[in-house]
Amino acid sequence: MENQNIWNNVMDMAMRLPGVQVDREEFLRDALKRFCTKEQLRRAIAERPDVVIPDGVLFEIANSVISHHVLGVTAISAAAGLPGGWGAWVALPADLGQYYCHCFVLAQKLAYLYGYPDLRQVDGELARTLTIFVGVMMGVAKASEAINALARKVVETTVQRMANETVQKAAWFQVIQSIAQAIGMKLSKKKLTTIASKLIPVAGAAISGGFSYMTFKKGANRLNVQLRQSMDYFQAAARVDETGGDIQFDEYEEV
Repeated sequence: MENQNIWNNVMDMAMRLPGVQVDREEFLRDALKRFCTKEQLRRAIAERPDVVIPDGVLFEIANSVISHHVLGVTAISAAAGLPGGWGAWVALPADLGQYYCHCFVLAQKLAYLYGYPDLRQVDGELARTLTIFVGVMMGVAKASEAINALARKVVETTVQRMANETVQKAAWFQVIQSIAQAIGMKLSKKKLTTIASKLIPVAGAAISGGFSYMTFKKGANRLNVQLRQSMDYFQAAARVDETGGDIQFDEYEEV
């Protein structure tokens, strides 16, 4: 429970920051406008980007989005490492909040690029989904299983029904709690390393920035691969729907 509370506190802090909730339509319009016509852009927003944008192009856009947030996280983390001494205790909470704000924003953008609906439409859905996405970024095995189940639910239901058919199931809550606990445990270990780096004046900036660069980029790439796989299943579901068949989810077992 203590580890889960660590994650809940960090999430609450990050979710309060401005701009953390991404407007799906606004983001897709800005990200895709150079790659398609106005009619294609309308379809991409109304349906999914992959119906008009080649998969390879979406992957390149995703990599560009990742690079943007990697630079942002590295700069903030390096700046937070500058105070040194007891100033580290003041810088650490702000650093964590900004770090996970970038994680949240990036995760939403990647999800929207790869076909997810607007995650803000259901109360509480965004926070729970972001816990799964961040769990994937941090290498939590249960999160990789959960993201598959989440993709399945996106295929089978509309986002408006997900709250009743997915999130409110006791088993699903337990999965989210398990992921939150695993993230909290990883955070408690990372916190010691982060504090140690910030206690060293000037050099702490390089250590903190480099640590954030490596961990964020690795996690972002891991999530990118997972969400791209979700797009493959969305496409398969669309093809099956056109033929009136039944889609098989052998790899997307319930968690």
